[in-house]
Amino acid sequence: MSSAGRVAPPPPRARLHGAGQHVPGRLQDGRPGGLRRGVKIALDDFGTGFASMTELKNLPIEILKLDMTFVRGIVRDNFDKAIVESIIHLSKALNLEVVAEGIESSTIVDKLRELGCHRGQGYLISMPMAASELETLLEAGSVLESLLRSGDVDTFDASDA
Repeated sequence: MSSAGRVAPPPPRARLHGAGQHVPGRLQDGRPGGLRRGVKIALDDFGTGFASMTELKNLPIEILKLDMTFVRGIVRDNFDKAIVESIIHLSKALNLEVVAEGIESSTIVDKLRELGCHRGQGYLISMPMAASELETLLEAGSVLESLLRSGDVDTFDASDA
């Protein structure tokens, strides 16, 4: 068995990511999910002008992706921290998964955990790459092994990276 077979998580259900204005009209048939069949819809860049509360109400959203604009500042800026914390609470109240974008340091990971967000993506985990590159990286073990050594994987889900 290859190392990727030992460490790779099970394949996720399909996910559609996009800001509200990019979601096709046929998906805008209200909550909850007119599009079940193994597809989750993620509202990308939440907190910016591209994704609004209207999309939360009118689209069958299951995942809210918190924009990096606010995530990057949560350690040093109380305003960003308050916005992130509020969006995390809103997501939980609406029974949505929340994924923080733009994670670039373990300090940000720690603050997100403290605020109740346990999913994220960003350069701390990896730069964007093609699927073929990801397979090679997982086979080499470098990303997952370093996350396991840091202790971040057991409480912080890096699968959306």
